[in-house]
Amino acid sequence: MIDSGSKRQHLKDYRSHYAADAEAIVGPTLLNPHWRASELRRTEFLVKKLKLKSGDNILDVGCGSGWLSQQCLKYDANVFPIDLGILGVKGARERYPKVGHFQVGDVYKLPFVDSVFDSLVLSEVLEHIENVSMALRESRRVIKDGGHVMISVPYRENIIEHLCIHCNRLTPGNAHLHSFDSNTLVQTCKDAGLIVEEVYLICNKFLEILGFPLFSVRWPHSVWNGIDKIANKILFKPSFVAVRARKI
Repeated sequence: MIDSGSKRQHLKDYRSHYAADAEAIVGPTLLNPHWRASELRRTEFLVKKLKLKSGDNILDVGCGSGWLSQQCLKYDANVFPIDLGILGVKGARERYPKVGHFQVGDVYKLPFVDSVFDSLVLSEVLEHIENVSMALRESRRVIKDGGHVMISVPYRENIIEHLCIHCNRLTPGNAHLHSFDSNTLVQTCKDAGLIVEEVYLICNKFLEILGFPLFSVRWPHSVWNGIDKIANKILFKPSFVAVRARKI
């Protein structure tokens, strides 16, 4: 079962909290260099695993800074990024004007017709929302039959509560409501009518502590990925679990 935080009833209105967080999202150039390198590797990994083709329509739900959406342009895909924060979306649109199609939207009620996207990304989204099943069913609705959903979430996160900077109430850290492992994420996808094709455990914490993402940032992605895999076999400490699932 997902750790839904039965004792964490403080964050009932996830929309207002996350929308406030989204307004403060900055572009990758303003991130700490180590964090920027780590985020680059993770988003590169997700985009590569989508196996995009020229002309594919992809929906980036919870697009944040827009960085992942921008990376999809390398594959000549048509990207449609959405997020809750009005100012956050405005900032992402200004940051990456070539992406286009940025808009404000809610994962519970996506502003699109049925079966229109070839792929959909939920990168660091599911841990934030109260009703994960509803979000996945809505995501499934807008992708084509045989289309794919790429999901990534923190792996076995220990969620600690603190006072929220927006409302000054006790709130789960980073507004994360759920903690996932491989089994819970796979089962959650199955319950929503998605068939999981691949499971990935990425971004070894030991390598992160050593600063590996930063000093290897210019290395080919395949080299980083290979070393990350080996590290997780030797010292199993992944930071994230990701799945590639298909609509049937």
